[in-house]
Amino acid sequence: MKLKYFRYSQNKGMSLIELLIAMTIGMLLMLGAITLFSNNKRIYREVNSMGRLQENARFAIELMIKDIRMAGYFGCAAQFSSTNSVINSTDFAYSLDAVDGYTGGAWGSGSNYTPDGIIANTDAIIIRSLSGDSTDVITTMTPDSTGNVQVTKDMTTDDKDEKLADPSLLFPGEIVVVSDCSNSDLFQISEVTNSGPQTDYLMHEASGTPGNSTTNLAVIYGPPAEVRRFEPVLYHIATGASGAPSLFRSTLELDLDNLKMDFQAVELIEGVERMEILYGVDNNSDTVADTYVKAADVGGTTATGGWDNVVSVQIALLFRTIRENFNSPLNVNTYTLLNSDAYDPVDDHHRRRIVTNTVQIRNRSN
Repeated sequence: MKLKYFRYSQNKGMSLIELLIAMTIGMLLMLGAITLFSNNKRIYREVNSMGRLQENARFAIELMIKDIRMAGYFGCAAQFSSTNSVINSTDFAYSLDAVDGYTGGAWGSGSNYTPDGIIANTDAIIIRSLSGDSTDVITTMTPDSTGNVQVTKDMTTDDKDEKLADPSLLFPGEIVVVSDCSNSDLFQISEVTNSGPQTDYLMHEASGTPGNSTTNLAVIYGPPAEVRRFEPVLYHIATGASGAPSLFRSTLELDLDNLKMDFQAVELIEGVERMEILYGVDNNSDTVADTYVKAADVGGTTATGGWDNVVSVQIALLFRTIRENFNSPLNVNTYTLLNSDAYDPVDDHHRRRIVTNTVQIRNRSN
């Protein structure tokens, strides 16, 4: 039997041409993958940036709307401006105008207060109201010559640690209003004196910062009088921590160590470049705005009440993206907010959007 021998041919590799073709195809596939990844990343950044801009705009507008709607809220009292103030100061912080506007470097009410770091040619607004939380004046109140107000104890303290744990508690140095729906007084608490297991006296003295100009309130308050905290809120635009323009919200806060009130600003939203505000003035007492004007022109309208006749507010904010997208075209646009002059920002790669809203002041509506 003869054996057959099979001779296997020697394995052969790729030719140079085949190798070059394979490398070219691989490079094309890799380039396509890189391009796809880069485009997806660019689109993600763009969508994320615009999404953040829209979310910032929604948050800022909703918060401002909430505050503006409450302007002049005074519990059961009919008019905020009819309150008797015994605060020993004419400072802007303690004004009883429910709303006031800043434009052209001045407040419509004539105040000389300048918001901290405000960017030139931007508007500002302050809204004044009372806290929604209240403490009742009790029935056993005893009239006295110092005008003390005896209240239920559940909202008052003279303990610093207790105040830090519960900011809603009234503390010496805070500004409050006592009102029985017919009369009301704005004063500074000088001392909280525990007169028993259930009640406190809110002391009312002429000393302090700023203190009170008299120790006598307009009337002796009894039920159904309530005591509420005075809560002005200020919005303005200034340079934020990152160096970009930002929207700031300031509230009147108490320095617990010195028992002194002062505006404390909090940076709310980064990337807010401009704020334009118009005020709706009611000229015929139907609680509907007849004309919208700048803050400086409120007193020059045909309304006899000036700021007391402002029943609504138009706000416009110009937002920009936080980071520049250098893959997008250069932004050379100009922007007009309400009836302001056109604003021409520095040409850059930020995306911008104007957001507007008209807010009715509820406490001046039917």
